[in-house]
Amino acid sequence: MKISLTKGIVMAWLLALVMAVSSAVADAAIRFTDNSGDTYIVDYNNKSEKGKYIVITSGGSEYCTFDYNTNTHEFTMYVDGKLFAVRKFRGENTLVCKEYGTGMDGVYDRGSDGDYYHEIMKNAIYDTAPKAFLCFLKAGGNLGSDKQIAVEISGDYKAMVYEGGADITVVLVNNSDQRYYFDYIDFTLVLKDSYGNPIGTFTMREELNGYMEAHSTVNRALHFEDSDIPALDNPTYDLGYTTQGYWY
Repeated sequence: MKISLTKGIVMAWLLALVMAVSSAVADAAIRFTDNSGDTYIVDYNNKSEKGKYIVITSGGSEYCTFDYNTNTHEFTMYVDGKLFAVRKFRGENTLVCKEYGTGMDGVYDRGSDGDYYHEIMKNAIYDTAPKAFLCFLKAGGNLGSDKQIAVEISGDYKAMVYEGGADITVVLVNNSDQRYYFDYIDFTLVLKDSYGNPIGTFTMREELNGYMEAHSTVNRALHFEDSDIPALDNPTYDLGYTTQGYWY
C-alpha cells in the first residue's frame, strides 16, 4: 500500500484497501466440543515454548500443546511444557500410543462413549485430545485462513510524516465471526523517496492486550518516533504489520 504525501500531510482519499494479515497466528482456529460438552479451540501456539499448536478451553486456559510430524503422522503432545505422549491414529477409531504421562503404552480403541480404551488394561484416554487431533487432520492442518484480521487506511483519515516522527491513523477490522484477543501488533513503516526507493524502515509495537469482537472495527492512532525519520516534501510509504494473539 502506497500513499503519496504532499508537504508531509494529505488526506488518504478512497484508500479502503485491506491488507491481509501475514502472521499465522491470526488465522481462525478450529473449534470443537468434546463428549462432556466443553468447548475447545485448536490454534497456533504462542503461549508455550513447546509445541507448534495448542488446545485451549473456550476461556483461554491451556489444555495441551502438540507437534505433528507429516512424515510419521505422529502427534507429540505436551502438558505443562513436558512431554506427555506420542500418539498415532490407525484409522479414526484406534490410537497407537507411547505414553510418558499418566497413561500406558499400547493400542487404544474408541469406545461407544467416544473415549479411547487400552485394548488389554482398559485404561482410558479422554476424547478431548484425540478429537482435537482428528479435527486438525480433517482440516489438513489448515486452521482457517479464510478468516482474517485486517488493517485499513480510510479516506476519512489523515496521515502525517515529519522530521523525527510519523502519525498514521488505521482501522483494525475483524472480518470473522469470532472474538480475537490481541497481545500486540508490530507495525513496519517503509519511507520512500519520490522515485519509490526505500530510504528508511521504522518499526513500532502497539500493545493492545484486549479483545476485538466479531465483525467489529477499532480506530488506532499510530505514532512512530525515530530521529532518523526525514522531513520530505513528497514522500511515499508502505505500511505493513503482523499480529500476536489468538481466536476465541
